[in-house]
Amino acid sequence: MHSAKEVIALGARWRIGNGENVRIKFDKWLPNQAGFKVWSRCEDLNDDALVAELIDPDTKQWNRELISHLFHPHEALQILSIPISPRLPLDIDYAESSGHQTSRLWNEIWKAPIPNRVRNFLLRLAKYILPTRDNLSRKCVQIENICPLCSAEPETVDHIFLHCQIARLTWFASQIDVHVPQDMPLNQWLLQGTATRWGMVVYNQIGLVVLSTCKKEPIVVEPVLAEAICD
Repeated sequence: MHSAKEVIALGARWRIGNGENVRIKFDKWLPNQAGFKVWSRCEDLNDDALVAELIDPDTKQWNRELISHLFHPHEALQILSIPISPRLPLDIDYAESSGHQTSRLWNEIWKAPIPNRVRNFLLRLAKYILPTRDNLSRKCVQIENICPLCSAEPETVDHIFLHCQIARLTWFASQIDVHVPQDMPLNQWLLQGTATRWGMVVYNQIGLVVLSTCKKEPIVVEPVLAEAICD
């Protein structure tokens, strides 16, 4: 039970809706930051200040001027990149679901028929402990944490593999048919490759849809084999 709690705590974080349940200084809510917590001191804010205070009540968008004043530039960029719905839905605590995903990903890596060198790399990748510039700077290494390729954001694990424009262009130019999401954590994206999804649409003689269905299978197969399974 204690080990399970540690796994859940590792992946726990909030997804911002209206920000009324999330404390700015102490809760985990920054999606691309090690530990998911704010590192800026935010001395102008009370300890119990909520993320909702960073949202303009009129425009229902981030208060850019306030955020730029309170946070370090790289954290301000992270906050401003978090999408805000005009509906301002409730905040979502991903503690249980994210912890489950982290544990599941580790199991998939351990079971995979891959060389130990690759397995060790993937485990460090899944634990977000690769020596990125952002991680090194947090270990008091005298190094600029901004990505040297795009100079736009801190060089985090998620940034290197998903968000950096150079990385995205590399994925796009590769021969692998890979869809790289804009706002999905790396662990969740990696888990997308642990299953096969198929769908079917049936049309009548005049071209109208009469039936559609889809299914997710907990196996990974080549595209041709997946098509054969559907047939």
